[in-house]
Amino acid sequence: MASHTDRAPASPLPALLDQFFAAKTACDVDGTMSYFAPGMKAYIDATLGWEFDHGALKSVFEKYMPGWAPPARSYASKILAGPDSALVHMVDTPELFGGEIRFLTAVDFADGKIVRWVDYWDSSAFDTGLYTQFRTPDRDRPLPGTCPRAGSLRPLQPPPSRHRRRSWRRLRVDRGVAGQPASRHHSARA
Repeated sequence: MASHTDRAPASPLPALLDQFFAAKTACDVDGTMSYFAPGMKAYIDATLGWEFDHGALKSVFEKYMPGWAPPARSYASKILAGPDSALVHMVDTPELFGGEIRFLTAVDFADGKIVRWVDYWDSSAFDTGLYTQFRTPDRDRPLPGTCPRAGSLRPLQPPPSRHRRRSWRRLRVDRGVAGQPASRHHSARA
């Protein structure tokens, strides 16, 4: 019996993102910003609690890019893309922000331009001083167990069985609120 598999056409986004990373690695601020829609929704670093519009993002690149020198690189190691969005496994080498950062990034496009970019990364291997310097101060972040849009959340209750206690403790320590430290390593920093 023959089976049919519908195959989606190849996405143009991986090639577009490769060009973006080439411009970023070349420290070309205007070239890098040309990939973002002027009316973009947001560039978000979920780990640090940063959220930028087009102008603020350009200011960040103008501040940091002049200090980047070879072998500084920003590159994708894997891209899963559809017609209007992509999930990108990417790396910024230590020369860019003081420590190697491995990201999982969600990117949305409209008319071939980036309209939303959200970086997620594990900061446990990142220098503590730099992490503290870069992250959004606690007073500007939501409190644990609350959601600015939904109000207070009810705390999770641990499962009743004893064999799950250890995993529950791990879950309680590791679960985080967007923009909040999510690991035991960073809970002491908060």
